[in-house]
Amino acid sequence: MTIPGVVKEFGTSAELERVELIEIKEIITKKKDTDQSLIETAKHFQQPIISEDKKMLKQAKRSSLPFFNTLMIMNFLIYKKVINQADYIAALDLLQDEAYYNAFIFEYGKMVYERITEKNRKD
Repeated sequence: MTIPGVVKEFGTSAELERVELIEIKEIITKKKDTDQSLIETAKHFQQPIISEDKKMLKQAKRSSLPFFNTLMIMNFLIYKKVINQADYIAALDLLQDEAYYNAFIFEYGKMVYERITEKNRKD
């Protein structure tokens, strides 16, 4: 789910066909920028923010909203067994080529991944 402003900024693609657009007139009509509208919509629905935008993640934190980056979503998907290890590794390679994470973020993500795979082996 996202708001129309995000789709407008991101552009259209086949992947967006499955995205549910949410528009709350009370939020949109206040002439807020896309980031602020997204934060207020997430607060309204009590939903987390998923973003690679550091500024957006900081706003989510200030608003006491849960927030996640792509690496943590990938860890969640492998935890839920939606993706397998090969898919995870392929996505991680792409993410490492494209993301602006510092080394600590990747190390933290690796620790989470290792704990998940250890748990999955025990199950």
